Amino acid sequence: MPDQRDTAPPSDKQKRSISITIRVILATASLLLLSLTFIILFFIDHQKNTILAQNERAMSLMVGNIRSGLGTIMMAGYANIARDFIQDIRRDPAILEFRILRPDGGEAFLDNNTIQEVNRRLGTEEFLPRDKERHIQILDESNPELAKVVSGGTVPPYQHREEGLAQVTF
Repeated sequence: MPDQRDTAPPSDKQKRSISITIRVILATASLLLLSLTFIILFFIDHQKNTILAQNERAMSLMVGNIRSGLGTIMMAGYANIARDFIQDIRRDPAILEFRILRPDGGEAFLDNNTIQEVNRRLGTEEFLPRDKERHIQILDESNPELAKVVSGGTVPPYQHREEGLAQVTF
């Protein structure tokens, strides 16, 4: 004869006990899932910031090397080599844009101002003026980042967005 305890429906107390157990398990699993999500998001944000900082340091070193190399070329009086050097840098696919600015925010080496100044300092017409001059204003003269460079002589990187993409400019 079958045992009645096996076939008897669960009592209300047993139903509540099961539902409380399930609730505790679900609450614990939800809390664990929420904690893991928070840890993953925190880790992703930390990794992103670390990668950006490393990239900024690498770009700072590269800018310093370019600045030093260009300065050496210019001080030696090789303007034609400097122009080729700048063009080679502009062809590098890792560099989105490369421009050398004057203190007024205009792009340098597109007109005859530098050539005339160098010739004046040398006391002779060592370099021939360009046939065609251009003036391209890159930054407004009142740009605060440009003012920092002009006043301090340093190249502080600053982050900004262009066309929805994060950019670092030196």
